Amino acid sequence: MRHRHGPAQDHDLRRRGAPVRPGRGNAALSPPAGGSHGRDRNGAGRHRGGGDRRREPAGRRGERVRLGGRGTDHGIPAERLPADGLAELHPGDHHRQHHRVGRGTGSGAREEGCVNAVQIVDSHVHFWDPRERDYPWLRSVPALDRAFLPSDYAAATDGIAITQIVFVESNCLPEEAREEVQFVERLVSVEPRIAAIVAFADLTQGLRAGGSGPEQTLDALLSSPRVKGIRQNIQGQPPGFALQPAFVEGVRAVGRRGLTFDLCVTHDQLREVTDLVRRCADTRFVLDHCAKPAIRQRRLEPWRADIACLAAQENVCCKLSALFTEAAPERRREEDLLPYAASVVEFFGTERVLYGSDWPVLTLGGRYGDWHGFADRFTAAWTPTERRRFYADNAIRAYRL
Repeated sequence: MRHRHGPAQDHDLRRRGAPVRPGRGNAALSPPAGGSHGRDRNGAGRHRGGGDRRREPAGRRGERVRLGGRGTDHGIPAERLPADGLAELHPGDHHRQHHRVGRGTGSGAREEGCVNAVQIVDSHVHFWDPRERDYPWLRSVPALDRAFLPSDYAAATDGIAITQIVFVESNCLPEEAREEVQFVERLVSVEPRIAAIVAFADLTQGLRAGGSGPEQTLDALLSSPRVKGIRQNIQGQPPGFALQPAFVEGVRAVGRRGLTFDLCVTHDQLREVTDLVRRCADTRFVLDHCAKPAIRQRRLEPWRADIACLAAQENVCCKLSALFTEAAPERRREEDLLPYAASVVEFFGTERVLYGSDWPVLTLGGRYGDWHGFADRFTAAWTPTERRRFYADNAIRAYRL
């Protein structure tokens, strides 16, 4: 049986702190060409002035892919490297940049509770009940080894205006993936805000068995009208996994079915998945958890350069999520997280960044309100349109809610 890892494994700005808009419209959030819907070529949502303002770092394109294998089991962030291996944040442009973002993060920066005027789509939520099905990874994370259900989520988000929820597969046994979808469909009766399901599918199974491909698996999942996306974790897989022909064909099949593919990877896999995204131009991608940057090690590079290359692909957007769980307790200060959050917005633009919580895995790093508060302060200086994109519109587009 194939081993799988848990979802916890999965976490020049404008004046006055408002983000630049380097992206080219909403290509990653609009159905791509060649799928069931045509790609939006009209630049809807494009920043004023038009043009492509993304910058791909010199020397990255065509550079040989270098892969680590430093993902750790079941979502516990990697152990701290020796002190002499840590790269301090140097006082370069991106260091100054995150302080400009931070201008809007003070307690008096905006009226308390103003975020409740914005509808929020939480683009990354897990529910599970170990009494119903097996989640082997939970046994190594005692704090999560219990049922987490909509009533728990409602308590955690009390007072926060969550209007829709995207459920993301929670790494049950692969053979129970369809049962997990059915489990979530039943939860809708008590939590009607569940608007979309990102289901697990083994995209290489049909080809390995000599069949015609993954279409039969995808069609079975699509019997649930809420299935809007697919996730098969790349994190924890050997180098080259995402580029094997069977997997590439499976991801292309996801696009042909009009579904989104969630990329669950670590920072040292970014170059490989950038190549995957280039090979699957007709599939929409959502990067989970900012590719889990090395916040514990205080390393901004090469993550920053690599994520810029990925963001240069128009068919991918990014969830701002899981930064708390990627940071050691002493690294959960906002000044430690801001360089990573600011870089994501710099390269993807407000048109392609989604709000997500990664609840309940989030609870390993803090309370829901703590994460939401960070996001609220981070976006405090944004325009109402930019905030609406981040908190709702981008997820609505990405998952066709």
